[in-house]
Amino acid sequence: LFSHYQPSKTEKLWIDNVDTWEKKVCSHLPSKMIEKYLRSIEEVNSMSDLELYNYIHGGYVKFDRHLSHYHYNITNNTNGLKYSIAIPIEGIIGLARDPRKCFDVMSENYTQSKAFLLPMRGTLETYLNLNSKTKSKAETSRKNYLFDAGATYYSDTSSQGTKWIVDWYSKINLRFTNVIAWEKKPMMGDLAIKGIPDELVHGYQYFNHPISAEKFNVWNPLNFIKKKCVQDDFVVFKLDIDHKLTESAIVSQLKNDPQARMLIDDFYYEEHFRNDAMRMHGWM
Repeated sequence: LFSHYQPSKTEKLWIDNVDTWEKKVCSHLPSKMIEKYLRSIEEVNSMSDLELYNYIHGGYVKFDRHLSHYHYNITNNTNGLKYSIAIPIEGIIGLARDPRKCFDVMSENYTQSKAFLLPMRGTLETYLNLNSKTKSKAETSRKNYLFDAGATYYSDTSSQGTKWIVDWYSKINLRFTNVIAWEKKPMMGDLAIKGIPDELVHGYQYFNHPISAEKFNVWNPLNFIKKKCVQDDFVVFKLDIDHKLTESAIVSQLKNDPQARMLIDDFYYEEHFRNDAMRMHGWM
C-alpha cells in the first residue's frame, strides 16, 4: 500500500523556492550539490539486486539528502508481519534535461544527457522479491510494456528514442516484451522497423499516425494503456511529440485518471519552458 512521497532535502528546497528561483535557475545550482546528487543516482543504478533490496529496507538514510523516495507499507501474506520500504527516485531540481547544463552553457554537453534519471526496475512486486532466486507468480506472468508517443523510428540514434529506452532499461536487467509506438511524420519503406531485435518483433506495434488528446479517442495513448495492461504489468510511457497543447492535455487527463495512474510505473514527459541556458541551443 502506497504511503507517501518523500522529496529529498534538495528537491524540497526547490519546491519551496521555485517561484523566485525559476528566472535565475543556474545561480541556485552549486556544482557540489549537483555532483553529490548525480553520484547518488549512479550508485543506485549500479547496485545489484541484493544491494538494492537492502537499500529499500532501511539503507536509504545515507542517500536521503540527495534522492527522493516512494514509501510503501507492506503486510507479509505468509506471517502477517508489517514493514515499510522506500524505493528511490530522482528528484526534480534545476534544469530537467541535466542540471550540469548551467556549467557548460556554450557547448552541446548535457543537452541530451540522461545521467540524472533513475529508472524503476519493475513493479512493486519486483522490489519485494529482489532477494529471491525464484520469481513470484505475478512476476512470471508480468508483461513489460513501453508506450512511446513521438517515436520517430526504432533505430533513430539522433533522438535517443525507442531503441535508446529499450537498451537503457536492459542495463538494469529489465527487458520489454511489448512496444507500442506512434509517430506522426511519414516513414518511408522499412525505416520504421529497421533494427528491431528478434525478441521484440512479435510484441512490436508501430503506428505511423498522430496520437490524440481527445479523452475517448482510440488514438489516445492512455486508452491503449488501459485496454492492454493490467496492474501486475510493468508500464513505461514516454510522451514527447513536440506539440505542447496535445501533451499538456494528456498530462492533465493522466492526473485525473486513477486507473491510468495505477497502471503506469515510469512516465517521461518533456515540459515546455523558457530558460536562457537552453534557448541558445534551440530548446524552448
